[in-house]
Amino acid sequence: MSSDIQAVLQMWMRLCVALLAGPLLLAACAPGAGTSGASGSMPAAGSGTSTPQASGCPNAAATAHFVKAADVVLTLHDANQTSIIAQGQVVEIHLPDTTRWSLTGFGSGPLVLQQPAGFADLARHTCVWRFLAQADGSTTVSFSGRPICPPGQPCPQFILAVRFAIVVQ
Repeated sequence: MSSDIQAVLQMWMRLCVALLAGPLLLAACAPGAGTSGASGSMPAAGSGTSTPQASGCPNAAATAHFVKAADVVLTLHDANQTSIIAQGQVVEIHLPDTTRWSLTGFGSGPLVLQQPAGFADLARHTCVWRFLAQADGSTTVSFSGRPICPPGQPCPQFILAVRFAIVVQ
């Protein structure tokens, strides 16, 4: 393939990625997105009504009550960066509930996934995955995101891949 054709293909690919990522970035920058509250404690999820159709959270109907607040809260702003946490700390990953999210992998490593996984935090409009750092090491937590579309309506066709690199020391 000639270098001119490759350059044009790369330009189109970049344009497509920019067009698809724009709405997600706007959602992530919305007021209240990615905040952890003044005290850092997480309010109980499930304090209102939510259904899987209205939320992108895989466990939208679940409620969560944790004794210990998260030590570290990661959002889309932290994706594709390395976060360093200490053994015994709790890390939460908050993703906007405007996209249908799936945890695609975190391997067997230093993190233990706590339940309920992917619950809806109605106050923050996020889907939450909570992990306990049980041992030293490193891992990558990966998610895929798809659009939420009403039945019978046009729907954008995209899949987002989001990764969080976490090192436990």
